This record gives sequence, structure tokens and C-alpha cells, in this order.
Amino acid sequence: MDLNKLAKLSKLKEGYEIFKRNHPKIPLYFKQMSKVAIEEDTVVEITITPPGGKPYEANFKLKADEVAFFKDFMNI
Repeated sequence: MDLNKLAKLSKLKEGYEIFKRNHPKIPLYFKQMSKVAIEEDTVVEITITPPGGKPYEANFKLKADEVAFFKDFMNI
């Protein structure tokens, strides 16, 4: 892995630590959901609402080959 990628990973880790401090319940929620609700064909829905703006929504269904990655991601 080159130094540029290592620097990006380090920056992502730092950002994640800040996010965990600011929103401590979210990682706990993700960890719990990875144990009880993540399996093939689980639908994940995301809504982003900017201040005073309209909500933007998206969803996706997990495929079998994505489940392990998604569980790992939710347990970071």
C-alpha cells in the first residue's frame, strides 16, 4: 500500500473517531444491527435532510456477497 493510501486511511480513522465522539449512539446502533438484522436481502434505507431542505432518500438490498463486508463495516 502506498503512502498516499495510508494517509487517506489515517484521515478516515481520525474522522471516524470525531464522529464517534459527536454521535456515540450511532456506532452502538450499527453494532447491534449487524448482530440481529444484517443478512441477505436486508434493505438499508438512508435519508439525508439538509437544514431547511427537502429530504434525499436512497435504499439498497444487501446481496449475499456483501453481508460480511457490511457487518465488518458496521463494527469498525
